[in-house]
Amino acid sequence: MKVEFDYFSEMANSFEWPLEGIRFVRDGGDGNAVAFDMWEGHFYPIMNALFDLCFKQKAIPYLPLLKEWNECTGYEETDSGPVRELADTIDALRKIDSADISEYRSAPGEIAQILKSLISFLQSAMSLGQAVTITKDF
Repeated sequence: MKVEFDYFSEMANSFEWPLEGIRFVRDGGDGNAVAFDMWEGHFYPIMNALFDLCFKQKAIPYLPLLKEWNECTGYEETDSGPVRELADTIDALRKIDSADISEYRSAPGEIAQILKSLISFLQSAMSLGQAVTITKDF
């Protein structure tokens, strides 16, 4: 599997303890799967921003990705699962104001760049008609 975006390896090598990662994989079923890897410390601030957009600002629907993260079901429970409602997920991610994301143990603007890359990765999957799965703790 080709890792197109790797925002995990460098971070994992800079810590003294093991880190858990989040991996998005797009796969058209042709054996040429492509991965997007990120540290969960970058993923959770993005999910917190989606949570605020959904419940505080009422700006997005309660997406399956957010629901599974919030309620510890789906990929949060089984460590892997499909990303459903891809178009709505991309639209919601675009609404995140990166200035509102806490940069815990990150360089300023790092999560904003990761968010931009994640949106690009998911858009590519959607335009190619590829399924996307999410895996945690890889």
